[in-house]
Amino acid sequence: MTKIDIGDQETRQVLKKEIIDEMQHDVRRRKVRNCLGCLFLVILAVTVPVAIVAVQLAKTGLVEVPLLTSRLYHPIQPSREVRPLFGAKASDILLAAASKAKPTLTLGLIKMSFTEAELTTLAKEGIAASGANLPIPLKSIQVAVDTDAVEIFAVTPQNGRDVTVRARFLPWVDAGQMKITPKELIIGGLSVPPSLSGALSLVLNKSLGNVLTTTINQVGRLVVVELDKGVLRLQIVPNFRP
Repeated sequence: MTKIDIGDQETRQVLKKEIIDEMQHDVRRRKVRNCLGCLFLVILAVTVPVAIVAVQLAKTGLVEVPLLTSRLYHPIQPSREVRPLFGAKASDILLAAASKAKPTLTLGLIKMSFTEAELTTLAKEGIAASGANLPIPLKSIQVAVDTDAVEIFAVTPQNGRDVTVRARFLPWVDAGQMKITPKELIIGGLSVPPSLSGALSLVLNKSLGNVLTTTINQVGRLVVVELDKGVLRLQIVPNFRP
């Protein structure tokens, strides 16, 4: 074998080794890129939902999210202001409603009505009576009545901030008990799906529904709830008929 042949073989071996090293380096490079891509996707999958939840919580004002709550929390306002009756108690309102009740002898029903100012007074007293049994503390509450829904506007103190809550619901009767179907719930600046407003239903039933139902059950059974502008009308079957 000549010296030239030996030199060519050595050159080929060196080139072969360099090619193999370069291929192995490319494989390692691709593995690193794939790992970094997977890591990025994992970080993205974790941080995006967290960021979405943080933004939604910041809009409600219920949670203090640094840098977000102060910018995103915008308190909702009621459709109109309704003030409670000054100096009136629930017993006074219910007695007045009973005195104004209109019996319908042919149908065997008693018709009663409550203005939104009277309902606001009843709701405030109902909240005071429920106290710690409420799922959230309430600082103030008012009731407005429209033809298509009853609106509750409340303020709850949370983390040193007054958070506003506005809810619209449709009242109905089930076995003599007043129940509600939520139609709208807005906490701060966040609109909450009615399907997630179970706590709201509990608050409303305790603050308003229970007050009316307990009182009505003393004289009869509630059968119909009707809504008019500024007025809630009830029809009751009395316990004792003449």
